[in-house]
Amino acid sequence: PTNTPAAGGIPTGAVRTDLNVRGGPGTQYPVIGRLAVGTEVEIVGQNADASWWYIVYQLSDTRRGWIAAEYAPSSNAAGVPLVDTPTPVPTNTPPPTQTPTVAPSATASPTQTPPPTATTPAAEPTDTPVPTPTPTIAPTQPVTATITFLADPLTINQGQCTTFSWLVTNVKAVYFEGEGVAGEDNGQFVKREECPLKTKTYTLEVTKLDDQTESKQITIVVRAKPAPPADLLVEDTLVDGFTLSWLDKSDDETGFKLYNADTNEALASFDANTVFATVGGLTCDTPYRLYLVAVNDVGESAPGNIVVEQTDVCP
Repeated sequence: PTNTPAAGGIPTGAVRTDLNVRGGPGTQYPVIGRLAVGTEVEIVGQNADASWWYIVYQLSDTRRGWIAAEYAPSSNAAGVPLVDTPTPVPTNTPPPTQTPTVAPSATASPTQTPPPTATTPAAEPTDTPVPTPTPTIAPTQPVTATITFLADPLTINQGQCTTFSWLVTNVKAVYFEGEGVAGEDNGQFVKREECPLKTKTYTLEVTKLDDQTESKQITIVVRAKPAPPADLLVEDTLVDGFTLSWLDKSDDETGFKLYNADTNEALASFDANTVFATVGGLTCDTPYRLYLVAVNDVGESAPGNIVVEQTDVCP
């Protein structure tokens, strides 16, 4: 008896990579067709361990064929029937040629020795033909996978994106960051845009025709804005400014900027790695709210803490 498919719809499979259709459930059977990634097929049977699906394949002479189940996730296929596995047709071996047996001749009776006759000259020897050498057929070379994996640019600023490209042929499956993807786009590179928020390594993994896997990796460097300074303090007040100190929390700043928190006006700039400086040119006897930022080629950090202080009385 055969199993009856469960109710709920026609059993189908969705091909997640370019896939061969074979004449039986195994790679020892001939290829009778090929399915492109994304193709949906009707499942009409399975082998004993459910590792191969028996499908309706329109391009086959028999309209039926086998595909590997691990590359075609199924729906409504819990009870598809078992299908007898076809036996590959063996190559006939010709029977050995019998060697004829020569019967021994009877022993002749002794006769009288005739008188000697004149000696006949020996015939000229004939040339022995040289055998024609049998040509040697070179063994078939295995199909080699080709894998090209690129990204441009390799370094971006925070908030920017990069484009990955790959062209992969003669393999079973391709995965980008664990996701099944096409290996090519009609013979052209497949492209994917990514916008990482921090430095990240991306992986392209392929399963070859012999089921061996190979991975290629590319690291995208993300350049970020510097960390903001901390603990801004007014060490001393002046008639026209202040003496300030702070903690440098960044290791990649190119300098610092001091701002008026009420007007967002830049009041002064300081060199990288500075932690003590004086700002001048301010109005005497005037309160100020100040904050400091770190700066690099990507941009300015978030503001540090705000300090409130008043310049000295006008002279």
